[in-house]
Formats: sequence, structure tokens, C-alpha cells
Amino acid sequence: MRIAHVGVEIIPTGAGAFVGGLVKNVATIGAQQAANGHRVDVFTTDLHGSAGNGAAHAYGRIHRIPTRGRYGSLPFAASFVSRGAREIRRTSEADGIDLLHVHSAYASLGVIGRRLRAVRAPKVFSLYSPNFRVVPGHDHKGGTRRFARRALEAFDAVLVPSDHLRTRAVAAGIPTDAIVKLPPALDPSMLRDLPSRDDARRRLGLPAEAPVVLFLGNYSPWKGVEDLLRAMKAVRRRFPEALLLAAWGEPYEWSGNRREAVLGLVASLSLEQAIRHVGIVEDVRTVLRAADVLVSPFHCTCKVLDYPLSILEAMACERPVVATRVGGVPEILADGARGRVVEPQDVAGLEAGIEGVLSDPDGSRELGLRAADWARAQFRPEAVLRRLDAVYVRLGAAR
Repeated sequence: MRIAHVGVEIIPTGAGAFVGGLVKNVATIGAQQAANGHRVDVFTTDLHGSAGNGAAHAYGRIHRIPTRGRYGSLPFAASFVSRGAREIRRTSEADGIDLLHVHSAYASLGVIGRRLRAVRAPKVFSLYSPNFRVVPGHDHKGGTRRFARRALEAFDAVLVPSDHLRTRAVAAGIPTDAIVKLPPALDPSMLRDLPSRDDARRRLGLPAEAPVVLFLGNYSPWKGVEDLLRAMKAVRRRFPEALLLAAWGEPYEWSGNRREAVLGLVASLSLEQAIRHVGIVEDVRTVLRAADVLVSPFHCTCKVLDYPLSILEAMACERPVVATRVGGVPEILADGARGRVVEPQDVAGLEAGIEGVLSDPDGSRELGLRAADWARAQFRPEAVLRRLDAVYVRLGAAR
């Protein structure tokens, strides 16, 4: 089968790291499909400049779609839709495409389906977040019901990662029988050869015994990093040696890069000596295994995977998680049974959650192991791929 995956920036950075849950998920799925003998093509942008057009990767052959305007702008989105659709049609006419799979955190990218009606292959849309805006941006509270339904009407199936997003999609007017829940897939490396805590700390130059809190993500306001910084200020009153391991950064330049604002807050809180900056890392296993806890203080899941992959990766690495009650996060953490859940934008709640983990190492270790057993069973790539193949086969038979 020839499978075409479509989405923005589904390529590694220049350093070789895949950044973001959507990108990692597609790379993992594509690599598994290619290993199973399918021909995989990836139609994507390349703001990193790290992938040549036609380049072959383990997860597929790259088709670079040129865009105009800044990342996240309306001209950027419009040019990707028009030029991407043209390249997909050209490829389909020349070589044939058996299955078209579009991936986005925005329902609005579904408009590309209208331009691909001439491609007779079954069409699948993976909607990663509850973002139903008409134009680029983020919106976790509403969106346009009629637009979301019309944007996705050209697709035979709409895949969502969580029960929360299934409910939101139904409320937005997407037909219930078109919606399929499909969780993201963990990279196989997350399930084997994990470094020890001591080895990971040696690699990063971290003190062997200091309490280490990890943040994974960019500087966007909906990631809640400012809340975490304020919570860390309070945590250090009880744990003066506590460090924040900051695996943060932006993979490319765009108007939402708030690095200077975040670093300004670090300085105003006098936390410079409490933070270890590691930036974007190629292998997140090292930072996860070096940490005592991952903190994910999301304000919403409007531009991230509704089952945030960083949380699933932490669970697979046997690390306890403190996260906020947004999107599909309570489902992952079973409302506290597999991790600590606090309200969004609740600095005091974050502080209490972090201190609860750091003050109970034995209980936190047990929590991490319990979460790991669940995550490894639910998000193994071969298990996710079997469920995805079943969707593909059903749609192919219907066609």
C-alpha cells in the first residue's frame, strides 16, 4: 500500500530531533508502516531546512511544500493548503496513492480535503487538539461548529486521541460514525534501553542527590511555563537544592516565540542558579530519567496533542507526573491514580503537587512504575498501528 501522510513540519530539526507530539507520532507510525513493507510519502513544510525534497527517511520519502508568510499566519496556512494539494494531486496522478492521511492540531486544515476530491483514495484526518478556529490561532473554549463540520466533511474518518476530544468533535458537528479514537504511538526507543537515573545525571552534569523538576516544551503561554517558574520559587523554600531542568526551546522562528519574556521572568524571580538549560534534546529519555518529576502545567491542549506525548513519554520512563486538568490529561492520569492532577493556572496547586512528589520518594517511585505499566501497554507502536490498519482496511473495503 502507498500511504501519504500530510502535515506541517513533519521532519527532524537540524540536530536530528523530532519536536512535538504530532510530529513524533507521525514519524513513529510512518517508520512502522515502512518497516511493514508499505510505501510511505510525507508531504510537509521544511522551516528547518534540514530535509531535501525527495529525501528518504525511515518514516517516508519527503515532499517539501513551499510556503509563504510566517509560520502560523493565514498566508502560511493558505499556501500550504493550495500548494500541498497540488503536489499531492500530481503525485497521485503519476504514481497513485492508496491512502491519504492528514494530521493537524487544527480542524481548519481539513479544507485541504476539498482540493483533493480528485484523489480517489480513502481519506483520514487525525485531529490532535480541540481547536476549531477558522483562522490560525488557538481556541480551547469553542470555535465554529458549522465550519469544523464542513472543513472535515471530505474525510472518510476523523481520528482523535482521547474521549475528551471525541466529545468535543461530536459537539462541533462532526458525524459520530466518522469519529474513531486512536491514541498516539510511543517511539520504540521509549520502551527499551532506558538509562539509569545516575547515568542520566552524569551525562547532564547534574548533582546526584538534588531534587530535579523537568519541563519539556516551548515558551508558548498555553504551556504554562510561567506558572511553573513561580511554583519553583516557592518549592525552593522547602527544597533549597531543587533544580528545574529546562528542556525548552523553539525549533524555528515564529511570532509566538516568547523566549525573552520567559528568561526575563527567570531573572525577576532570581532563579538563574536554580535552572539547568538543556534546550531541545534529541533523546528525551536522558532528561526524563534524570528527573524526579515531569511537570506539565498546560493552560489548554488547543495546540498540543490532547494526550500530550511528553506525559506519555514520562510515564513510559517510570517518572511521576504533575499536570493540569485540561483536555485529555485527566484521562491519562486517571484523575490522580497514575499522576497528580491540579487545576490550570494554579501556582499553589503546582507547588503542592511538586512538593508532594519530592517529599515522598517511595510513593512517587511506585506511582511512576504503575503509570509505566499502563503506558507501555496502551501506546506500544505495534498495538496502535494494528488499530490504525483496521481503520485503513475498513475504509478501503468501503471504497
